[in-house]
Amino acid sequence: MQLIRILVVSLSPAFLHVVKQRLHDDVRIAEVHEAQTGQAAVEHVKEWGPDIVFLDERLRDMSLLEIVPQLRAQSDRSRIVMMTMNDARPYRNALSEFGLDGVINKTQFAEEIEPFLAAMP
Repeated sequence: MQLIRILVVSLSPAFLHVVKQRLHDDVRIAEVHEAQTGQAAVEHVKEWGPDIVFLDERLRDMSLLEIVPQLRAQSDRSRIVMMTMNDARPYRNALSEFGLDGVINKTQFAEEIEPFLAAMP
């Protein structure tokens, strides 16, 4: 089994800390990087090519419509999963419109990331 490399993109340092704590002890995960802006996320993906990008729906410098194509241009193999504080169900119908591989609710992060981790080869 190949270990998973994850990039978490969020405005909130507190959320990033909680996520890193949750992922730190998972034996399937090799590395967890973080970014607080869309531009930093694009640079991380270009340089590092993570397996999964967990992307907050709200960033200061870019909208989803701006950032997702830029992330895809840097790595077409990275899975991009949007994180939202809202009900994730309505977003799931529009995944392909945004170029996303999935949507999860941030309040249920620990439970909702599991299918994405399990699906990695």
